Amino acid sequence: MNLTHRVTALVLSLSLSVFTAQPLSAQPLTAADPELTAQGRSLLQYLHQQQGKGILFGQQHASTKVLSKKFDAKAHSDIASLTGQMPAIYGWDTLSIIQPKPEGDISAAVKAAYRAGGIITISTHFYNPVTGGDFWDTQPAVAQILPGGSFHQKFTAELDQVADWAHQLKADDGSFIPVIFRVLHENTGSWFWWGAAQSSPEQYKALFRFIVDYLRLEKGVHNFLYAYSPASGFAGDKAAFAERYPGDAYVDVLGFDDYQHGDTEAWIQSVVATSRTLVEFAKERGKVAALTEFGQGKPNEAKAGFYLPLLQALKADPLASQLVYMMTWANFTAEHSYVPLSTEPAVRVDDFKAFAAQPYLLLANKLPATLYQQDVVVAPAAEQLVLMSPLAWQPVQRKVLVQLKVQSAQPVKQVTVRAQGKSWPLQQQKWYWIAELPLDQLSFQQLPLQLEFHADLKNGQLLTEKLPLLPAQPQPDATTLFDPNWSRGFSQRLQQLIAGTGDGVQVEALCTASNDCVLQARYKLHPAGHTGLRYMPQQPVMLAAGRHLSFYLQPDQKMQRLALELFSAGKSYYQSVDLSQWPVQPGTEFRQGQDVKLELQKFCNQQQCFSGGELSQLAVFIHAADPALANQTLSGQMKLGAIRLLP
Repeated sequence: MNLTHRVTALVLSLSLSVFTAQPLSAQPLTAADPELTAQGRSLLQYLHQQQGKGILFGQQHASTKVLSKKFDAKAHSDIASLTGQMPAIYGWDTLSIIQPKPEGDISAAVKAAYRAGGIITISTHFYNPVTGGDFWDTQPAVAQILPGGSFHQKFTAELDQVADWAHQLKADDGSFIPVIFRVLHENTGSWFWWGAAQSSPEQYKALFRFIVDYLRLEKGVHNFLYAYSPASGFAGDKAAFAERYPGDAYVDVLGFDDYQHGDTEAWIQSVVATSRTLVEFAKERGKVAALTEFGQGKPNEAKAGFYLPLLQALKADPLASQLVYMMTWANFTAEHSYVPLSTEPAVRVDDFKAFAAQPYLLLANKLPATLYQQDVVVAPAAEQLVLMSPLAWQPVQRKVLVQLKVQSAQPVKQVTVRAQGKSWPLQQQKWYWIAELPLDQLSFQQLPLQLEFHADLKNGQLLTEKLPLLPAQPQPDATTLFDPNWSRGFSQRLQQLIAGTGDGVQVEALCTASNDCVLQARYKLHPAGHTGLRYMPQQPVMLAAGRHLSFYLQPDQKMQRLALELFSAGKSYYQSVDLSQWPVQPGTEFRQGQDVKLELQKFCNQQQCFSGGELSQLAVFIHAADPALANQTLSGQMKLGAIRLLP
């Protein structure tokens, strides 16, 4: 991704079939941007109309990373090389928008794709604004780039480049080209700096909302639809999907990213189950759903069918079939081609051709000529208060900066914040209402401290919102890496301290009358998957190889396999905990609780064992221990106490 390249304009000669425009729905269209351009409104309306009528297909860098050109100089895409048709969806990234544009400038390619009638999506691999590292640099950064953060202006400078690009993105007739802008995707994983281990749900939601507000309100970008797409792992659990969801007012397209690893059939069933949950969630909110990224983990090693069985399984399900599009990743190298090349084994090529020939799959030739020409009305934005800071369940000091947005078409008379019989006015600055709240005038004896926000509109309407806060936690001693007592007994705060990873984990605080707390994790383990917890220290922690890691553990009786991961200096080291001989606690779902003590120097990878260094992340993973259960969905729970360093 660090090699720049020059992109030349595509010359696409596609004959688009003329479809009769679908009638407008009785309900006005709702959009994240009430000022969305006419072409953007028409695109969004088409996506709504398309539900259940076929799935659009596309690829990242479909027309700018074309491996088929090596043996076919006239190839416009690897998809067209096999099918004779260009994709319906074209994907690119901010890596081609923000300097130094490591994936090359794409403006000409985007305009050519739009001229041919295609749909444009842009994903966001922002470099880490705090460290200057790339998007894989997992040092936490979200809190520091929110309004008031020390790196906020550096991040908005990157958003300025996105806005400048959006403003110059014009069609031949001078109208703005609409884009599905996919903000900070796969945030439920922990492999990006905006991930679950690096940011709390409230922090991530605040950042997503800020990005949308900044582009819309500060920079005047009105040709973006906004997509929210976490990683998979929420099948059957809409609450898990909602945990980091930024809200209906900020999203047009709901999606998820999922790559096949292990058994293909089991993975396909998992994708269908996840799609069902996503479509249900989307329909409840008047949104559309998509499989925003998918592909084979090792496509060139695949021997059985992949594309065709996946499409057939999605089409056969009444809910999953209502996905509006599915997009695979770029063909950056021939060794990892997500769309097969004609020179590859016939088993892959024939599978893809059969997939593309299905009537339920839509390529460019099935897009309507009226795609961007429908006359569509967008409903006014829903009236609400959107809190930017402080964040819910945030530990706060003696003073705190309050920032909120009043979203209403009505003029605002006044905005106040109230607590414990006191009231403070907020002053308007651009689209925020701001005040510095003196918390030293309030009591924290009863927790949480509840702030109540009131916005009085000039038409007499009152908008309200409540916000729970906690006092700042005491500084931990040098030997404590993580302590459930930091949550003060509130599961919501505990969920901000430690993140679930993998297939899905629900975390809650269990406390005694004397406020001695443990973490209880309820987990799901999908076929060929893993699940667990991931903790990232907020302050640097140096580990000496001669020390030990100690923690209280009470596993369940499911006989899963437990492994700890220590991440330091860019490398992972592992050590397993043998649960096979763990004593049973009769009459309960659990085994007996015990203290576990592990030598740091026995954390190893395939090349070496840990010899000391700074701790970046610590994770506890659960795997299916019994091979006979590897293709089943398992569930269970475990309890975890404080994690400490011992001599």
